[in-house]
Amino acid sequence: MGVPSAATPRTFDIAERLEQSGGTLLARLLSVLQTSLDTTEIMRLFGHEITTSIPYDELQFVRADEPPLPFSETLHECRYQLNLMGRALGVVIMRRRYPFTAAELEAIENLLCALIYPVRNALLYEDALRTALKDPVTGINNRTALDHHLDQRIAEFTRYQHPLTVIMFDIDHFKEINDCYGHISGDTVLAAVATRASQCTRSSDVIFRYGGEEFLVILSDTELAGGVLLAERIRQAIEQMEVAVAAEKVKVTVSLGVAEITVNELRSELLERADAQLYAAKATGRNKVCPAY
Repeated sequence: MGVPSAATPRTFDIAERLEQSGGTLLARLLSVLQTSLDTTEIMRLFGHEITTSIPYDELQFVRADEPPLPFSETLHECRYQLNLMGRALGVVIMRRRYPFTAAELEAIENLLCALIYPVRNALLYEDALRTALKDPVTGINNRTALDHHLDQRIAEFTRYQHPLTVIMFDIDHFKEINDCYGHISGDTVLAAVATRASQCTRSSDVIFRYGGEEFLVILSDTELAGGVLLAERIRQAIEQMEVAVAAEKVKVTVSLGVAEITVNELRSELLERADAQLYAAKATGRNKVCPAY
């Protein structure tokens, strides 16, 4: 545990350590860590409280549903997998330039008692918040998430002049799909389109269900030309797929409008320009991309 290695992290369960823990530092941690429901802030508070007793260079927490971090090749580290009532919460990683002593490792394990429940509560809150911001039909971000995210990106544009482009698109003749095959099949088509469009995006792009059969993609640090390229990639990918509904294979197309934000432009104005180009695409034949030059 005190030297760089690829060993499996030690499993830490609250039941195994709670009765062994004590001292004023633990008591202070139990109080301080209850003040936040953000895992990043909880780890910051934890690190701030223990650093005078156990010096370290890096402190990280990796959720159980996130990929593990590679072991350091230059620093000594210790890892603890936090478990509570059989549920794996994640792994706490501490690193520094010299080895951890046996006494320090024992102290760390005792102090982790204070971390278990705040981390569990924060993870439950984050999961609930994530669910509240997801569209239940498509699994992508919903309109509430869109409003928050777009406001942040516009604030960044205003402050740093980073380019910002949006793509608005919807499914052509979607009402006919619902009328012919039913709304359950319509939901299947919505989910398939959302999945295929998401597969076309970069990790920095964020896709949302805007409403009904409309979707919006926000592209940070992207000018209009880059938005047009992505929109065309989405259009082609969806045109090439077939969706299985009611024992049939249904072909689907989308129409897309693209707009880049301009100086002093409001969120509503940016979305209105993208929406106008979307309807221009529909009015001129559908299954096409129309940018706002």
